[in-house]
Amino acid sequence: MKPFLDICLTLIGILVSRFYDRFCYLSESELKKYQSKLIKKQISYSIKNISFYKKLNIKLGEDPYETLKDFPIISKKDILKDPCSFRPKNLKTFFSSIHHTSGVSGEIIRSDCSPKSWILEQAAIWNHWRTAGYRFRDKMLILRGFNPVPGRPLYKKDNFRNWLYYSPRHLDEKYLNKNIEKIFKFSPKFIRGYP
Repeated sequence: MKPFLDICLTLIGILVSRFYDRFCYLSESELKKYQSKLIKKQISYSIKNISFYKKLNIKLGEDPYETLKDFPIISKKDILKDPCSFRPKNLKTFFSSIHHTSGVSGEIIRSDCSPKSWILEQAAIWNHWRTAGYRFRDKMLILRGFNPVPGRPLYKKDNFRNWLYYSPRHLDEKYLNKNIEKIFKFSPKFIRGYP
């Protein structure tokens, strides 16, 4: 992602994250009604704008949970076979960001992310972190999404956020023993990785 755009959209996401606070106070039926509305909207968008789903001729029914049953389970292999069929036809490329999986499973997958999607993802993440006590610039060790170039350090520092990225591909004794001092010296308050 373009660094300036990332910072701008993340800051907007942090502001939007306050919106999520209200979900704590919704009743179960209110929450289910809101979820149904969003699922309907997502299904409608997918079957109109994403060629893979358009080809399936899925019709949006009254109950979005029933409609979801018509969607196949997608594997990484399906996406790698025809990645363009999973990209929305109306994605604006200048403001969209391109992300890649770490490739730990052997294949790196590219995904395109719209500004709105990035803002909403950041809002959800920052809402979650805030409830866990995280504050902007708290030291965080990131064990995901970083693939160092061979021969380069297995870590990189994000001074703006005060994060230290460490390569998830090198979490073994051979590499970690050489770099553990860097991690201890950084002394993170939080660690973020994949479950």
